[in-house]
Amino acid sequence: MRRRRRGHTIVELMIAGFLLGVVLTVSGRLAWLASRSKSTSEAQNSTFRQASIALERLQREALHTQEIYGPEAVRQPASPSLPIDITSANRLVLHSRSGSSPSGHAVIAYHRDPVKEELIRTTYEVAYNRLLPATQVVLDPPKVVATGVTSFQVYQIDVGERSTSENLSIRLVVRNKDARRAQGLPLATEVRLAR
Repeated sequence: MRRRRRGHTIVELMIAGFLLGVVLTVSGRLAWLASRSKSTSEAQNSTFRQASIALERLQREALHTQEIYGPEAVRQPASPSLPIDITSANRLVLHSRSGSSPSGHAVIAYHRDPVKEELIRTTYEVAYNRLLPATQVVLDPPKVVATGVTSFQVYQIDVGERSTSENLSIRLVVRNKDARRAQGLPLATEVRLAR
């Protein structure tokens, strides 16, 4: 007796092909989402790391500040001092140590560009006078030290509130500009001024 060898019908092959297509589509979509999530996370981490390094540098320079030239509310704070947004019109200007200056000291200015969301650092000659623009000679050209900075605030903490010396509070909020739903990550530090 002869057995009948029976193959697959066209309907069975179409169903199998359809199921294979669904499985491959779902798997491809999951792989794409995982890849996109990884690159977004790496970009956010890079933005945060860059801002952390900039904040540490600013903290180090503020720690060795001999004089604060601006903004006026930080230079001569009222009690209590309110946070001041630092932009190109309202720069944080410090006379501090600088490795790029031949004298070892320089006037360093920080501000946030609100359009590009960048934290910018400019170094001036030591002969800087906040009232005389002619003395504000740029030593190093402006340099972007952090990107994705949505907020940059500085205020001086009331002397009697925490200690007997002046303290400066610095706050940055950063986010990855390229990510659609990126949330701002706050960074903050307090510096005891040694002047």
